[in-house]
Amino acid sequence: MQTLYYLLLVVGAYLLGSVPTGLLAVKKYAGIDVRQVGSGNIGAMNVTRVAGLGIGAVTMLADALKAFIPVVVASHLGYLTWQVAIVGLAAVVGHDYSIYLRFNGGKGVASSFGMIFGLSPYAGFAALAVWALTALVFRYASVASMVAVMSMPLWLWAFGQDPAYVGAAVLLFFLTTYQHRSNIRRLRHGKEPHIGEKVTVPPGASQKGK
Repeated sequence: MQTLYYLLLVVGAYLLGSVPTGLLAVKKYAGIDVRQVGSGNIGAMNVTRVAGLGIGAVTMLADALKAFIPVVVASHLGYLTWQVAIVGLAAVVGHDYSIYLRFNGGKGVASSFGMIFGLSPYAGFAALAVWALTALVFRYASVASMVAVMSMPLWLWAFGQDPAYVGAAVLLFFLTTYQHRSNIRRLRHGKEPHIGEKVTVPPGASQKGK
């Protein structure tokens, strides 16, 4: 029975992570299908470019909570560290490969932060500082995101966290890098938008999905 409860928790984490908060928020408050604008991503950065900082901030917080809440619940229920790590990974995978969007989704940055904050707030704040510093220097959200997620296993190790958490963070880095492959191509060709750039909403974007 304990195994069944744990499997239900993992599935619940995936389903919660799958909720496309950015897509839903932009459709509700701006009447736009964010998948048809800018990078086409449902994450907070593209949402910000399309619908403004307020909706972008709400999306970022919601995406982070989708992974933070399952990790905290699993931890408080007394599961082993590797089991807690799997719950967090399930939520991030849900965001990246949402069952509600035919296994498409975002890039998992905010959800990765939510998972890390759930595992270790100190490591979470350290990675957030890395993101801010990298963004300030390079002005590319994608670069800041990949560097910050790359630093997560190092911070978890530095703050004495369990090897299972460190290993899970390494998997987060590989997953996040893979999800940013289109950004990497745009960076190589000098076409990646800088932080703060707006995007033009094409005609018909507000009609898709309605």
